[in-house]
Amino acid sequence: MQLAKFLAVYHLRAENVVDDISELTFRQLQSGKISVLFKGNLRQSFSNELGTVTVKGTVTQRV
Repeated sequence: MQLAKFLAVYHLRAENVVDDISELTFRQLQSGKISVLFKGNLRQSFSNELGTVTVKGTVTQRV
């Protein structure tokens, strides 16, 4: 899960999607799924204001 978190942060920053990541958690669930929580500030190209986004959900783990 450490690698998944590293890659998520890398891609969000490298693609200039977010300016700031305030929270990113992955949690293994018993059903073979992973719970994901992301909170951060989106990059605003044409504005000085930051847009805040929260994403919470589950994904199926691929082996």
